[in-house]
Amino acid sequence: MSIAALRLSSQLPRAFRIIPVGRFHAHDGRPNGNWYLLPERGRMIAALANQNSRGLLIDFEHESLKKADAPEAGRAKALEWRDDGLYVTDASWTAEAKAMIAADKKRFISPVFHFNGATGEVLSLESIALTGDPALLGLTDLSQVAVASAVNSQQSSIEEPLINGMTARSREVYERAFGHSPEALAALHAEKPE
Repeated sequence: MSIAALRLSSQLPRAFRIIPVGRFHAHDGRPNGNWYLLPERGRMIAALANQNSRGLLIDFEHESLKKADAPEAGRAKALEWRDDGLYVTDASWTAEAKAMIAADKKRFISPVFHFNGATGEVLSLESIALTGDPALLGLTDLSQVAVASAVNSQQSSIEEPLINGMTARSREVYERAFGHSPEALAALHAEKPE
């Protein structure tokens, strides 16, 4: 692993979004691939997950759905509801996962959740996978967050003014990753399902 990759792996995010607020869909056109998550349910899912002292499993490519002894990529030790969705706020990563994210081999998050088949409402969260090809677009690209963290740590001696709680550089990275400003994305996802 290069020095740059080692630096990135030490900067891996501990907080990232796993399910957006409001309506969302799988980009691969799968049947029953339209869902929604409302704040009330998101808070309930976070509270339930936070009762697990071991944390929620993060595996590779959803392998834990196929075999009980699937290797772990990490653990989501705490979840939190925020204005734009459900977040992991305290993730730990294995050395293998860090290396894969730093090398851009597996850098996306893919949640496994249960949902109401008739309405599409997300009901509970089972696990999270580290993957190279997520079904949900617009979630956190972990390698981009790692790059931003590495850059920000190198520039930490420069004080930047905050705009709505984010530095200009953080806003730029956010907008590049999600294609919208935080305010525009929150407004977009604030629409309630019919």
